[in-house]
Amino acid sequence: MDRETCLKKMQAIRTAKEIALDKVETIEEKLKLTETERVRLDEELNYLQKQHSNLQQELDTVNNDLSKAQDMMHYAEERVSLSETEIQNLHRRIQMLELSLERSEDALTQKKSDEMTNQEKLKEAELRASNAERTVIKLEEDLEKLETSLAEEKEKYDTLIKDLDDAYNDVALY
Repeated sequence: MDRETCLKKMQAIRTAKEIALDKVETIEEKLKLTETERVRLDEELNYLQKQHSNLQQELDTVNNDLSKAQDMMHYAEERVSLSETEIQNLHRRIQMLELSLERSEDALTQKKSDEMTNQEKLKEAELRASNAERTVIKLEEDLEKLETSLAEEKEKYDTLIKDLDDAYNDVALY
């Protein structure tokens, strides 16, 4: 081969070498950039993984809190239900007590009315008893007078009988 061809080939090889070196340099720069980007992405990935882990922990905490809150809500709902039942029972009891109180008040009113009626009857009975007592006293006085009068009349009768007996004896002896 001749020299010129050799020179051309050498020139072509040099050019190819320079191009290859430029490509290698470009690739190395791209590799450095890619490596830098990979390191940045690794750091970002680590940061995101930490955030994910933190968020997962927060989610677990929130889920635990939610579970506790749901348990507490369920317990509170049961307590509310029991309280409502107890309130209904208390309302029924209050209604029964109010009805009982109303009946007691009616009975008390009736007893007061009966007492007033009985007081009036008692006053009437006391008045009748007082009148009867006066009548009895008057009748006892009249009876006493009659007994006294009867005793006097008996005495007069006894005296009269004695006088008649004496007179009969006197007449019978003659």
